[in-house]
Amino acid sequence: VASELRAGAGLAADLAAYTRRVRSEIGRDLAFARICASVLYRLPRATLEELAGDRAVARAMTDVLRGDRRYRDVVGILLARLPTSAWRCVRAGIGRQSTS
Repeated sequence: VASELRAGAGLAADLAAYTRRVRSEIGRDLAFARICASVLYRLPRATLEELAGDRAVARAMTDVLRGDRRYRDVVGILLARLPTSAWRCVRAGIGRQSTS
């Protein structure tokens, strides 16, 4: 029983280390992805109308999906093209994120 408890403690330590590593490597990028998603899901029509015909945005998002870029690298491209109403969603998403 004692060896099983030690093994369980070792797994918990491994999990904690894994969680820290994931947060350090992709946590910030996931926060940027959350901002982009909050705008898209709250204002889908306005967002898609603004971004649909923009080749730079399409290229940037394709690069993200392929793993060639990160969300944090393209969020400026996306946000620069959004309508004012979308900015309110961004600010609301950032405020909610900082309280969690």
